[in-house]
Amino acid sequence: MGKTIKVNFRIDEDLKKQVDELGKKLHMSFSALMNVYAAQLVREQRIPFEISAVPVDQTRGESQDQSSGTAGIAPFDDEIIGDGVTAEQMRNWLKK
Repeated sequence: MGKTIKVNFRIDEDLKKQVDELGKKLHMSFSALMNVYAAQLVREQRIPFEISAVPVDQTRGESQDQSSGTAGIAPFDDEIIGDGVTAEQMRNWLKK
């Protein structure tokens, strides 16, 4: 990895607090989280999540999952993605 530089940007105060709290749970600093995000942007050459004007529930449709009996839940919503946080919990956090 090359030389590091300081980057300044504005972020909503409440959002920053929420990111810091998540960082604590993941044992990562705000700076480390932003570096992971930036690295993923470059590696994938795209924003690593969907940006949509349509709420997530509408994009999934109203299909009924026969095994669990829950409507509109995408596969892998119960997958743990870090420190006990599920994909669904992370999606809900990102909606805020």
